[in-house]
Amino acid sequence: DGIRRELKEMRRELKGEIERLDDPLERTVMEMRYLDGRSVREIAYSLNYSERWIFYRLSEAEGKIEAGA
Repeated sequence: DGIRRELKEMRRELKGEIERLDDPLERTVMEMRYLDGRSVREIAYSLNYSERWIFYRLSEAEGKIEAGA
């Protein structure tokens, strides 16, 4: 039960960090990847972008979150 509680807390914190991103596409991609657990291929297909572009946007968003954007 402690692990579930900890995971739930981590998920809540991540959601808060994602919501702070300015770019709506970055928020969407991050939510789909890290909150919904979708693969890059699934995200690319759903949003009609290339996988390479999704990897790029994920990387950009992750960098902003790490930098405290």
